[in-house]
Amino acid sequence: MKEEVFSAREKLVIQRVKEGRTNKEIAQELNVAEITIKKQLSLLYHRFQVKNRTQLLHAVSGENVKKGGIRPPFFKTCTIPPHSLHGSWHRCPL
Repeated sequence: MKEEVFSAREKLVIQRVKEGRTNKEIAQELNVAEITIKKQLSLLYHRFQVKNRTQLLHAVSGENVKKGGIRPPFFKTCTIPPHSLHGSWHRCPL
């Protein structure tokens, strides 16, 4: 699977989130609209399959920080058939 490295802007946004800055503060510092920061965070949440800043920071910390940049966790589709209650294939971490 292809390794995904963040852009310089994404790294800046993540760093500012780590520092506890608000979307408004990040936007002012990077000289962009606040909605731009909200959209960038939303795209990062989707990429990492998380719902908030705390989960995003957890996803990009530790073993997910690799040489050359930060990359999302990798997933594979398990060979376990769908559970009758879920009705979909399970997502399993490698």
